[in-house]
Amino acid sequence: MASSSSTSKPDKMKFKSPPTFEGKRKDLNNFLAKCNLYFTYQERVTPKEKILFVMYLLDGRVADWRNTKVTEYDATPTKWNNYDAFIKELKDTWGEVDKSGMALHRLFHFKKFAKTPLNEYVARVDQDLIQSGISDDKTKAHLLLLGLLTAMKERLRYGGAPTTYSTPPFEIAFLI
Repeated sequence: MASSSSTSKPDKMKFKSPPTFEGKRKDLNNFLAKCNLYFTYQERVTPKEKILFVMYLLDGRVADWRNTKVTEYDATPTKWNNYDAFIKELKDTWGEVDKSGMALHRLFHFKKFAKTPLNEYVARVDQDLIQSGISDDKTKAHLLLLGLLTAMKERLRYGGAPTTYSTPPFEIAFLI
């Protein structure tokens, strides 16, 4: 008589579920990679089961976001079928910030305040230029001038010395 253990599949190895994700942006990609490994190991996991599993592991400051999503998805049940769209929403909200994109945004929207010393303004702009990856000198000069007060731009364009600032005008003129 043959033993039943010789014809049955061997037991699957135990696979611990990933730890919770509590909102630290730098941890999201690792958390999702672990979830995807878990899904790969499990057989035939539906998109809804994947979303529910990930939602179950969202905790801490992400819990309110999760609760809102559960309500939203229950109101529109077809959303439970799109795991990729859910992950995109999760990454857009809780994923790592695009540092170069944020630096570029600051460059285009920074307005120099009248009381900001010129050297402080230049240091901020220079840091954002480096972070954004911009290397073209003409573009750098344009972005540097973009946030300056109009009066300061006029003085630099016409070679006048900035009288209200304690720092030298440095070499902006060669960039223009």
